[in-house]
Amino acid sequence: MKPPAKRQLHIPRSLAQASDAYARYGAASQYFGGGTWIMRAYPREEHDARGYISLAGLRELRDISISSEVVSIVSSVTRAAIATGLHDVLDLRALAVAASRSANRTRLLPSKQAPPLSSLQRN
Repeated sequence: MKPPAKRQLHIPRSLAQASDAYARYGAASQYFGGGTWIMRAYPREEHDARGYISLAGLRELRDISISSEVVSIVSSVTRAAIATGLHDVLDLRALAVAASRSANRTRLLPSKQAPPLSSLQRN
């Protein structure tokens, strides 16, 4: 069995810095959000040198924006954030409840006549 490969971790402060790191390290780099995949690299016998670029702390990837016509949920939004962020959007109440039930610590309280998506103002 080979020894573990050399790994580097890059923690950018913005999406632009993450993109720059990926361009700089090329095929030897990989974006990641949590870390479980990295922890399993050794059992998968991945022994090549690799640079990991963390996306976990990037605010740009944790936004929920709601307009009168569109709801945008970016890739790193947690289920707890979906549950609370969409709680008062009547058209998406089922999604909020499902996210609430799948997120360990989130519990939704009954809504007080949540407005439909079409009644919300644009951002």
